[in-house]
Amino acid sequence: MLSISRLLKEISNIEDSSKRILYVLKMIEDAINVYQDLDDNYIVFAGSESKNYHLEIWKQYLLKESKIKPSEFNRLYQSGLL
Repeated sequence: MLSISRLLKEISNIEDSSKRILYVLKMIEDAINVYQDLDDNYIVFAGSESKNYHLEIWKQYLLKESKIKPSEFNRLYQSGLL
C-alpha cells in the first residue's frame, strides 16, 4: 500500500497533464516489457489476455485520450526520449 501511495504521489506531482500521461505510458510500457521477458525467458504461466494485468488496454486508452498516435509513442519510447 505504501508503494502505491508513493507512486500516486509521484505521478500527481507532475503538473503538466501531457507529461504526466507520457510518464504513465512509459511506466506501462516498461511493465509490459518486464512481463514479456518473464513470459519469454522463465517458466511463468501467463497464457491469457490478463497476463500483463491488462496493461495494453490501459496503454491504448491513454493514447486515445491524449490523442497520441501509437507510432509516435513507440518512437519516443524506443529513442529513450521519455
